[in-house]
Amino acid sequence: QRAQAKIQERDYNGAKADLKIALEIDPQSYISYTLLGVVKKELGDYQGAIDDYTTALEINPQDAIVYANRANAKRERGDYKEAIRDYTLAIGINPKLSLAYYQRGTAKFDLKDYTGAISDYNKVLEVDPQDALAYYERGNSRRELDHYQDSIDDYTRAIQIFPRFVDAYYNRGLVKSRFLRDHEAAISDYTRA
Repeated sequence: QRAQAKIQERDYNGAKADLKIALEIDPQSYISYTLLGVVKKELGDYQGAIDDYTTALEINPQDAIVYANRANAKRERGDYKEAIRDYTLAIGINPKLSLAYYQRGTAKFDLKDYTGAISDYNKVLEVDPQDALAYYERGNSRRELDHYQDSIDDYTRAIQIFPRFVDAYYNRGLVKSRFLRDHEAAISDYTRA
């Protein structure tokens, strides 16, 4: 618990020290390995985080969150295909884990698999139809596929859910200006952004 409090306070080195002690006491604590993975990821040690998440999964292979966390570390390293594999494993364990769909969608976007990304954002929206970020990211993917009106619709929906969504206003204005040549409407969005 002390390590978790230190993580909350962003005292990652203190949490790391506490977790190493905890693992000396109980070397089979998958929770300690999971938290150590969180700490190492926050410290920028992505391979160390991946190793600790892998150890946690060897102890408890049914924790969808740990697969998603390991995928996040892989994604930070630029290993998008392996990240997608882990997000898929997380979803296989917990099909309602919308965050894994969202993150898998962003990894697919990074690989320029915009259709795949849209599919994952659609899954997020099935679970949570009020997820402004999913609309926003789906709008970005649709823009990349030249589906400009659909992207504007997604940015608009994101703004309806979260009226202070600056990036959604900006991107909606960008599509209106650059692709639809509606400069007056674009200026209105840029002004709001």
